[in-house]
Amino acid sequence: MTDVAPASLDRVLRRCLAKDPDERWQSTRDLAHELQWISEGGSPAPLVPASRSRAPWGWIVAALFAAAFVTLAAIELREKPLEERVMRFQVPLPKALADWNPQPALSPDGTLIAFASPDGSLFVRWLDTMQEKELPGTEYAHQLFWSPDGRYIGFFANGKLEKIDPAGGRRYRLAAWPTRGAGRGTGTG
Repeated sequence: MTDVAPASLDRVLRRCLAKDPDERWQSTRDLAHELQWISEGGSPAPLVPASRSRAPWGWIVAALFAAAFVTLAAIELREKPLEERVMRFQVPLPKALADWNPQPALSPDGTLIAFASPDGSLFVRWLDTMQEKELPGTEYAHQLFWSPDGRYIGFFANGKLEKIDPAGGRRYRLAAWPTRGAGRGTGTG
């Protein structure tokens, strides 16, 4: 480069062509001041490498906090494996139903069992107290099932789909359910 430019401009050109961006002029204004200085007969300022910014401690600390937060969140929010246990228990039927084999329906939360007597009356038994209760107005009930939220027992009776609150609340008729031989559909009754 010394063959192309005078010695006073050699350093300026080298700094303009430096590979590391931090060693180049940071603005055209700085370069213009340097060229002005040289044109007025001054010698170029010594070439001082641009000061590299010190380690960005704020960003490093923020990154460490973010990594710690993500790690703790992953540990806390991951699904913990459920402990699988086999439970066996017996639920004795009421004495009046001792010789009958009902089809019980267990509530979604596992606290109640619903079953029907031979005449179709619904019974509910709480498993924690083994106390049972007959639900009035449920004659001829069969094919028991629980609502997904466990608030109602669904059943079929007298050609209708019905539901009732297990605590003995109101009984709701939901739909007609034709029985075989009634000439309407092929539902089971």
